[in-house]
Amino acid sequence: MALMTAILATWNSGDFNVILLIAGLLVSALILLSRLFFWRKEAGKAFCAAAKFAPSGDILARYARKGVLAGNKEARLLYIFSSPASFSGRRPLTVFKVKKVPCVFSGFYFPARYRKHLSVAQENFTRCVLAFKDGLNDGIGFFQEGIDCLKPHEGTIIMFMPCSAWWKYWIRFRHIADYIDRRCPQLANGFDYYTYLGERDSLHLQKNRTDAVIERNFEIRCDLTGKDVIVVDDVITSGKSLRLLKKQIEAAGGHVSGAIFFAGTFAMPGRAVTFLTAFSEEITGGNMPLCSACDMTVSHRQDITGTSSLYDSFVTDRNDCANNAGKRYRTERGHKNGTTGNMPDRTIIYEDSSMAFCYRHFIPGKRPYYTAVHIPAEKKEAEHIMRHLAEIVEADKHREPTEYELSLNDHPYYD
Repeated sequence: MALMTAILATWNSGDFNVILLIAGLLVSALILLSRLFFWRKEAGKAFCAAAKFAPSGDILARYARKGVLAGNKEARLLYIFSSPASFSGRRPLTVFKVKKVPCVFSGFYFPARYRKHLSVAQENFTRCVLAFKDGLNDGIGFFQEGIDCLKPHEGTIIMFMPCSAWWKYWIRFRHIADYIDRRCPQLANGFDYYTYLGERDSLHLQKNRTDAVIERNFEIRCDLTGKDVIVVDDVITSGKSLRLLKKQIEAAGGHVSGAIFFAGTFAMPGRAVTFLTAFSEEITGGNMPLCSACDMTVSHRQDITGTSSLYDSFVTDRNDCANNAGKRYRTERGHKNGTTGNMPDRTIIYEDSSMAFCYRHFIPGKRPYYTAVHIPAEKKEAEHIMRHLAEIVEADKHREPTEYELSLNDHPYYD
């Protein structure tokens, strides 16, 4: 403001030489600032490139930090993922509370849009979480780590977070339930404590998940009066599902004394927080107590690399398997109002090479529902089931989608 006043005063006085001098200074300042911004941008690109090809996590964090200070957006993501626990109020294998319930998880789960910025360990761990959801990872390792952290007393009941469908619940938690029966005599197995009333939409497929209303599709069918319960689930994000299940358990007389999760969804920090953290670390000489480069627990009692490879194979082969299977049991009827194109909506492949084909059914004016058919590993049995599959789908497409749908144990060819 003072500069503009001086320019106007000089202009009114008619001293054009001074005006030209001031104008020259302004142009020079603008050129200098533009060059500074240009080289700052180029420096950010250089630091980001150096971080990508860094030979170690510490060097990656150092160059990514400098890229953050230079304003590079990609370097900001690299810097955050070099030490995610430094930007989160929840740390792996460290007990925190959700509505006074002690909780613990083994590592961070990162949404798919950030995968290209992850380290190998972070990517493998994320794949393990997805494999657990699909039944390709037994999850016993993270369960053991959670038990070691929470240290439950004898007689504590282990219950599992209800899923959107009965078959998802079965493939996801059956290994841990079996492990409890075989190896944990001090704990009670609550795997069969639910009665499913139907199926609901998966929460992770809904928009605005934090505001979504979770439809209850189960009932607790036992008396939990005076019992302590530990809940086991795959991923914790906001803790909404845990709070709702806690109310149901308390209504049955139980007390939720803890919760064990495979992973915690990482919440991205704001730009200001990231910049201030980088700036603070820079002025202290990089000696701030940041966590390790990957912040990922790799001490699981399962083989993370093997599980990652298994999941890669599963993702690669699933579509081919579904396509080939679809051709084999395609019939002449067409099922116009049933499944889409006779193709399964989801194909689950188990370790014993058996499969389960899950079909999504649509009826105008009604909620869609699923049916599933288990295909045993034996080829002879599989052929019987595939011949019978068309009749099952044809019969199911006329049913009201309010009943408990096909159960693996109820299937006529289930072994």
